[in-house]
Amino acid sequence: MQQRTCFLLFGILLAVSSVFAQPTSGTVHGVVTDNSGAVVPAATVTLTGNGAEKSAQTQADGSYVFSGLAPGQYTVRMTYPGFTPFEKAVAVSAGVVQVPIQLALSTEKQQVTVEAEPGPTVSVEPDNNATALVLKGDDLESLPDDPDDLSDALQALAGPGAGPNG
Repeated sequence: MQQRTCFLLFGILLAVSSVFAQPTSGTVHGVVTDNSGAVVPAATVTLTGNGAEKSAQTQADGSYVFSGLAPGQYTVRMTYPGFTPFEKAVAVSAGVVQVPIQLALSTEKQQVTVEAEPGPTVSVEPDNNATALVLKGDDLESLPDDPDDLSDALQALAGPGAGPNG
């Protein structure tokens, strides 16, 4: 009878210890890829819920892991430049929950507005042209009569200018 009680007590202890040995925490695991299927290393994934916030960086193979999580509702989030933000609600219980993240390219709207600014203006009014050179009388008569020579003389008076001929 004593041996039977000992086996019964041993069986109860074994059952109780196996109940306590059951994992009570969960794990969220996944791999981050872009829309072409390529892994995204060194990206930050955030897990929030149950009053906790954790961050994990993806490994070289794009994988991330959050372990030791209390059972409950969590949200997995990730933002990465050039891609739309990712967010997914996850129910964590004892064991492993797989949450693969596939990023989609974002289509950012860009708007360019071009406005004209008033730049320097040229006026033909003599009062507005303080640096103008005015030829009168003898100066006009001293200019050459030949059109080619006149053009060369006027260009020399005007100085170098912009354009293909300088």
